[in-house]
Amino acid sequence: MIALIVAGVAWGTSGTLGTLLVAATGLPFLSVAGYRILVGGVLLGVLACVLRRFRPPQTRPGWTRLIAVGAASAVYQWAFFSAVGTVGVSVATLVAIGSSPVFVLGADLATGRQRLRPRLLAALGCTAVGLVLFMGTPPAGIAPADALLGCGLAVIAGAAFAIISLLGARPEPDFDTITGTAGSFLLGGSAVLAVAGLLGGPVVFAPTPEAV
Repeated sequence: MIALIVAGVAWGTSGTLGTLLVAATGLPFLSVAGYRILVGGVLLGVLACVLRRFRPPQTRPGWTRLIAVGAASAVYQWAFFSAVGTVGVSVATLVAIGSSPVFVLGADLATGRQRLRPRLLAALGCTAVGLVLFMGTPPAGIAPADALLGCGLAVIAGAAFAIISLLGARPEPDFDTITGTAGSFLLGGSAVLAVAGLLGGPVVFAPTPEAV
């Protein structure tokens, strides 16, 4: 339960902290997205070493899982922070959080892991209504086209996070949770920063106390 609460707070505050980092450094949201998981990968790598659990994959399935999680993490960061930059923190966060479980449930229903019981059907209905309300009431000053684009990006972020969740629900023996996630984040963060650089956006900033 504590891990779930910490994870929820970390997810819920990422858009706000990312917006503050943009203001403090002048970086575009895409670069902030890359730094977020790149730093996370470094911290997890250090944790793996401290716990003496640094175990890189040794087999093809292990490396395939690492690359898959890294790719999904990169897509999530790109889509989520692009949505934040387009439609704002609150709507982007709530649409991403609200859509991700729907994708997971859809996958479980398609694979027969769950059956569509009345409670699940009611939950899906409430989620659909909530997402439509969020998308249909964009914040003041945001054009409807931009609101639709931002919400679409947030839904893509939710789908990418659902992929990460589904992969995590199917353990791979050669994918150590800490080391593998660290490698995936380092890979995904490097990819996002590389794309940001290719698009001409700055990826370097002065590490002022405010930025740190």
